[in-house]
Amino acid sequence: MAGFAAMEFAAALLDRTAPTPAGMAGNDIAGRFGIYRSNVLTGLARSLEGRFPVVQRLVGDTFFAALAEAFVVRHPPSSPVLLAYGVAMPDFLAGFAPVAALPYLADVAALELARGHAFHAADAPALSPAGFARLRAADLPGIRFTLHPSVSVVRSVHPVVSIWAVNAQGDGDMANMVWQAEDAVVFRADLELMTERLDPGEAVFLACLGAHGTLGDALAAAVADDADFDAGKALARLIGQGLVRSLFPSLTILEDMA
Repeated sequence: MAGFAAMEFAAALLDRTAPTPAGMAGNDIAGRFGIYRSNVLTGLARSLEGRFPVVQRLVGDTFFAALAEAFVVRHPPSSPVLLAYGVAMPDFLAGFAPVAALPYLADVAALELARGHAFHAADAPALSPAGFARLRAADLPGIRFTLHPSVSVVRSVHPVVSIWAVNAQGDGDMANMVWQAEDAVVFRADLELMTERLDPGEAVFLACLGAHGTLGDALAAAVADDADFDAGKALARLIGQGLVRSLFPSLTILEDMA
């Protein structure tokens, strides 16, 4: 970009109030640059619409368009590949004064990000129930799990799963919703995106496993979070939903040690 700084160009591209960058030449350059700027901003806003459809529904199309543009100005893309664009949206919404009356909006955005992550996550075989059946009881406390690449846990002090569900799959009526904390696990199973509400303690259990804590550590953390944690139900979800990709030590190593 001879004649003007790339940083000046990038800043002007994302600010409708900025003047045309110095050094640009041509007929009606201000008008042409304005059209290009508008197309860029509109394209980035539409990518955010695709990533956060429930956030858009909650605030309305017109408000979301302004919100998206404010986000783009503060968080311009760092890569031409937009698959991960929008990861800063939950934090942005948490500090965005115009949506202060909707304190759950940031958590809804986090849930939608988790669904996008699950959709694009790498394919990987899940450990089968038969694999779990080969484990010896004595080995279980020290086992570490690698969760499936699509798995994410979202915690919220708001009924984030219910809010998402009635707006993504229902009529959007939240009048009779029970307003309580909800945690969610998001994953992909047989090419289908799954968003499930977790029982108390399960979010801590899965998060600990996802951070490569041992099964014993995860069970202890879950009970500390909620004394009524149902370990059997949590393990059944872990196995039945295919949330585990592999074990460490591996089954082969454990059987060699037997």
